[in-house]
Amino acid sequence: MSSSSTQELGISPHAFMVNAIRQAVHAVEERAAFVAQARDAKAEMLAEGQGYAADDVRATCATA
Repeated sequence: MSSSSTQELGISPHAFMVNAIRQAVHAVEERAAFVAQARDAKAEMLAEGQGYAADDVRATCATA
């Protein structure tokens, strides 16, 4: 991004970079939380022995 582009936005190049880093960190944190939630859900499902066979789910979705 050129300095004229950041001037049009009313921010400095440094502020633009800081904001871009902030957004990237937020995206990484959101992804990590999503993966952790998925791992916890899988562990819970395996521990409880409850769930649906993938082939059954696919067959049900195909007929819906």
